Amino acid sequence: MKKIIIIILFTIPLNCKSQNIVDLNTLTLNNIEFLGKSKSFLFSNLGQAINYEVIKSEMDNKNMCIYKYNGANFIIVDDIVDSFEINNSNFSFTSSNIKIGDNIDTLKTIYPLSFDNKSSKHLSIQIMDTDMYVSFHYNSINKLITLIRIGTY
Repeated sequence: MKKIIIIILFTIPLNCKSQNIVDLNTLTLNNIEFLGKSKSFLFSNLGQAINYEVIKSEMDNKNMCIYKYNGANFIIVDDIVDSFEINNSNFSFTSSNIKIGDNIDTLKTIYPLSFDNKSSKHLSIQIMDTDMYVSFHYNSINKLITLIRIGTY
């Protein structure tokens, strides 16, 4: 177990240096900043969700709600938007208007360090001053983006 922890501790810093780092405030959906905003802000901008589910966060020992919209899911913790994922082209990501279905090669000029160090199925970007990241998942055959996710390490 100690070997695994040591490997992880040495691998994460090396991996982060080979990624672009973005500011949390630039991570928008349809040019609206949702992260850190209230659940009521989410509802006022997108309306009521199609569906939602309550799950238990084992790390935080809190209940989380996943609000599901046509094209995006938002995770709410303590009535605040904690993270989200985009799963169809109804939403654009950042001011660069990145969408599901775009070719992963379009990210080469936007996130060159992360692009050069992407895996065969996803590209990751560190979010500045947080323990969060952005991941772009894509089909390795046609190179089209299939999912955009904000997550926590």
